Amino acid sequence: MGLCLSLFWLHAFFLPLIVLCSPQIALSQVLPQEAPVFLQQNAPLHLRILQPPVQMNRQRLILGAARFQQIRSFIGYTLEKEHLPAVKRRVEAYLLSQKDWIDHHCQLTPAQSDRYDELISESLNNDSKRWSQGFLLPTARDLLPITFVFDGLGQKKFDAPLWHKKIDSFLTNSQQAVLNEARHEREARLRSEIRDHAYAELNGLLYFTPMQRPLVEQHLDSMISKSKTMCFSISNKKAFFPYAYTIELLAGFPHEYITPPQAAMLRLKRSNHLPSTRWSLVLTRSDSPEATNKKIDQLAERLRQELMRPVMVRFDCLIAFLDLSPADARRLEVAAKGAVHYKVNESKNSALQSYRNTEARMNNAQPGVALRYSVTFPRPGIDAVFSHPIIQEVDQSLEEEFESYFKVNAQNEHKARIAYIVSLLDRELWLTQTQREAFTELITGRMAVKPITSPDDIYEIVLIAFPLATISDQEVSEILDQSQLAGWKELQTHFQFGDDPSVDDSASLKLPRANGKFVFKVPASVTAPATIQPVEAVR
Repeated sequence: MGLCLSLFWLHAFFLPLIVLCSPQIALSQVLPQEAPVFLQQNAPLHLRILQPPVQMNRQRLILGAARFQQIRSFIGYTLEKEHLPAVKRRVEAYLLSQKDWIDHHCQLTPAQSDRYDELISESLNNDSKRWSQGFLLPTARDLLPITFVFDGLGQKKFDAPLWHKKIDSFLTNSQQAVLNEARHEREARLRSEIRDHAYAELNGLLYFTPMQRPLVEQHLDSMISKSKTMCFSISNKKAFFPYAYTIELLAGFPHEYITPPQAAMLRLKRSNHLPSTRWSLVLTRSDSPEATNKKIDQLAERLRQELMRPVMVRFDCLIAFLDLSPADARRLEVAAKGAVHYKVNESKNSALQSYRNTEARMNNAQPGVALRYSVTFPRPGIDAVFSHPIIQEVDQSLEEEFESYFKVNAQNEHKARIAYIVSLLDRELWLTQTQREAFTELITGRMAVKPITSPDDIYEIVLIAFPLATISDQEVSEILDQSQLAGWKELQTHFQFGDDPSVDDSASLKLPRANGKFVFKVPASVTAPATIQPVEAVR
């Protein structure tokens, strides 16, 4: 009972004071006198005082961290009435862009255009009336970029069969046929870009062979067409978007088309036991040196097994892609095992040295005092294995082929990422094919061919921030029409660029409650990103 009361009063007094920031998507709870306490998942409590220290109840803060860990529940809160005009502008910009897209395909008559405007006006007025009366109030997902079209009003109401039926009611039969075909083509195109994005994520984990690619793509097409969600994540996080686990898209894929190392990697990924950066071995004074050495040996063997699985997956793909002879394939396999052996020994020696450094302190401690020490056992990734000299020596004769393989992989992933960014803009702005091509050309010329280092929870937010940060007003005005420009500016109002001096190329997504925000790094650009000041929404 006392715990419930504590949570109730915590919710009542501290909920309006939440600030979300990150790259780790930390949860901050701002206390009186501006003393933010950053509460991160699986991290100790850190305190940064901006004003004179204040008295704080540590237990209530920890309860607060547990209460607000699920960020997705935060964006599910209903908005205050002060935010309703912004939602109305957001919906209106979206619907006018949709109308122009339909006009592009159907050539609406003046009478049809007027009827369409009346339909938009009726819908906005009816929604505004319900909202003002406190019925069906919108949430943050009905306002924010991407969530609006993936999980909010855009997807659930204004790109749904009932809304389509209202539009079709004043079109001719021939216009309806043209529009239905355009809708199907758009849906198929957006779905294919989700598929390519999902394939790139899976390929980064499993390294598909050229023979596997068409089979995997065909299977992904089938799975995505039946999926109820449009967001997929290899990290299986669901904090901000309704992500589905990308790995599960391979459910039902014929086992005979998966190599044994790939099957092992899938089992490992599904069990959520992929290697992280290190182990921590907790010791007490009662642990003997023999017992400690045995534990370190066990960790070394575990690391060897975990490294060999992804290494052999990559080599299987390389061998198939390069069509290597059995002798060359054997040389690579022996080199891989040797490199893994060296990296495991490095980690083992590091752990032994860490143990020796703490052993003296443990022995010199006062009798009767219960002491616990942590010994770190490093866990290198497969990139560290491939950079080892023993592999570099073996693959000198294959250098050109190796370089070609990784270059092609990086370019394919880069191409899929750009297509995915354009598809996100398309969902928001209803782009024509000519506009899509123009955005593709601009983004291709500016986005560096590098992996995106961003929080997995807001991956799509980070992606759409790139064009908003790097394409100038002049350039975008030459691509979009007036209604789409209004939608573009509405998207910009949710972001601030370069406002955090501690993060290079920083951006932040402003949240509509208590001035909260996510802080992240804009993807790398081949040129310096254009500076964009926060834009006031079109009123």
